[in-house]
Amino acid sequence: MLKTHMLLLHYWNVSYFLNENREWFEYIRTYLYISTIIYIIDVFNMIFYIWMVFKAKQFHYNFNLIVGFFLTTHFIHDIAILTLRCSMIITKDFNSINPMLIKSTINVSIYSMGAALCCLPFFMLERCCATYYLSDYEVKKRHHISYIITFSQFSIGCFTCFCLQNETNTCIVVSGLVGLNGIAMIILVMLKMYNNKEYKRYHEGVSEYSLTQRYQISENIKSLSMITKMILYMGVMNSTLVIVMMLSSFHLTDEFRFISALAMDICIFIYAYSIPQIMTMCSDKWKSQLRKTLPCFNRKQAKLSPLRDTYGFKMDQDRTVEDHFESLKSSWEHDLQKKVHQTV
Repeated sequence: MLKTHMLLLHYWNVSYFLNENREWFEYIRTYLYISTIIYIIDVFNMIFYIWMVFKAKQFHYNFNLIVGFFLTTHFIHDIAILTLRCSMIITKDFNSINPMLIKSTINVSIYSMGAALCCLPFFMLERCCATYYLSDYEVKKRHHISYIITFSQFSIGCFTCFCLQNETNTCIVVSGLVGLNGIAMIILVMLKMYNNKEYKRYHEGVSEYSLTQRYQISENIKSLSMITKMILYMGVMNSTLVIVMMLSSFHLTDEFRFISALAMDICIFIYAYSIPQIMTMCSDKWKSQLRKTLPCFNRKQAKLSPLRDTYGFKMDQDRTVEDHFESLKSSWEHDLQKKVHQTV
């Protein structure tokens, strides 16, 4: 039996069920095989969508890098848990599983949980930068923003792992992560209100905005809309993960520990297969790249999609073309006036 004070996730004592609870053991052995197959599929699923993020380039480089880091963290978690599950399947004497292997894979799992649970605050931090540098964020890439954010997310994951070496710290760590997400949701609402207000301003004839600024406002609204859908879908899953992490800090029976691990696996599987789908639904370039990469998506007869605005509503084509050229004219006149004033 593994003796440790660290928070145990994804692990249960199979030997106990083999010797003390044979009725459960048959179900658990079947589940081990099924979950291992699902994790293997999920590994390839994550590889594909990590490639998709950087191939399609739907959003700004910084936002894409943070999304890619989030998916890579999930991929690393999958590899760690897959290693643990394979060891549990291959080893005939379950008590002989290397304790260091168990601790290492669980440490990676805890790191991944910590990094994943703080992804929303860092998404919001990057969108705050996009809003603050509205005038030239698309032109000046400012790659250092995403590098600092991903390093900070990595550091929080490592800090979470370090703190949860002692399971008594679980409540403090989880409360901190929940608090960060609460602040991020408030910032999300504020950013949506501000960008919607700026969007209405330039559509009401305000000519002080350049095309670059208008593009950035539109991208902000689209990305924040996608994040909102992710939050609504992930809310139940995040709550379940937090509850499981909290319960795992107590001394549980082996049966309850298995149920906790099962609940956590279900959450992770739903994350893995739903979040990329939400991103694809909200990203035109992802859809296009998906059709190019997977021929099965091209079987239906191609149809011309109607023009849609930033919010996804259908637009009057004639009016859209007229507005576009009017916008170009206003932008050029505004830029020309600025250059004349600078010269004078």
